[in-house]
Amino acid sequence: MSVELCDSIAKIRRKLQRISKERVLFLDETGVRLNEAPSSTLVLPDQQPYVLATETSSYAKRFDMIACLNGNQAFAPCIYTPKDRSDAGEKGINTEMLVDYILNTLGQETWALD
Repeated sequence: MSVELCDSIAKIRRKLQRISKERVLFLDETGVRLNEAPSSTLVLPDQQPYVLATETSSYAKRFDMIACLNGNQAFAPCIYTPKDRSDAGEKGINTEMLVDYILNTLGQETWALD
């Protein structure tokens, strides 16, 4: 990493330290292929930390997910299946999908927050 990037990250971290963790939302998107499931599994508390991989080829289907959390909770994610993306004519998550998630899913869940 460059010195400028490290300085930018440090500056953001200093700003975030002054804000209550309940008032900051972190959004991320990721893609997971079915053949990655055994080593890249996220589970809820009290659930088994494994998934049976149904497809193990290097051309396994990919699922994309947009998720958001703050210091106290995780909000409902939006998961795009390969069919969802092909119907939309997209190879991954685009700006329209992100805006749709923010307006329709995240907006409703954060309404109750102050």
